[in-house]
Amino acid sequence: MAGSGPRLPGTPLEPDPSGGPAWTPAAVGGLRAAFSRSLFFAPLQSLKGWDHMFTLDFWTIMDNRNHSSVPPSVRVTHRVASAATTLRCQALSFYPPNVTMTWLKDRQPLDAKDAEPMDLLPNGDGTYQAQVALAVPPGEEQRYACQVQHPGLEQPLTATWEPSMSGALVFGVICGTLMSVIIVIFFTGVLFRFLRRRQASRRTLGSYVLADRE
Repeated sequence: MAGSGPRLPGTPLEPDPSGGPAWTPAAVGGLRAAFSRSLFFAPLQSLKGWDHMFTLDFWTIMDNRNHSSVPPSVRVTHRVASAATTLRCQALSFYPPNVTMTWLKDRQPLDAKDAEPMDLLPNGDGTYQAQVALAVPPGEEQRYACQVQHPGLEQPLTATWEPSMSGALVFGVICGTLMSVIIVIFFTGVLFRFLRRRQASRRTLGSYVLADRE
């Protein structure tokens, strides 16, 4: 029959006042339910098996991480107290967590009891950081060094404290540089004025000579 739509089982058509067939409320509801199932369940069926793939990828990443090493970066900081000076050796962002930190004095290892116990802490990105402190006599900081051993390093890494320039020294360097620039500018100006006067005197002398000849 022309103009008739698909008929679902158990949903008979009722006569339309205009003479054509019409859907009953039950038929419309059944059509909506069938459309919803095809809309939502079909994509889920196509995703079947993805959870297994995600699980494999996760464990693959973890396995690769367990077999990789991230070497630490090492630095030594300095803090001055009233009685002694404290050197703090920090090993940062390394993996796995097994690390050995040793203090050296005049390139010779110190006894572990002479230094504070090593602190090992995890970072938020899966790496670790460690630090160990040592009290040294003031003025002897350059005799000490920190040696770090880690699976990610081809050979032990040694770091020392590098003293930074004091504020007074920095100020002196800046003042000296400015004075040098000012002196150079001053003598350049004096030389420029001398050359201009000399050139002007030569022009004046040449004018006198021409006047005498005339």
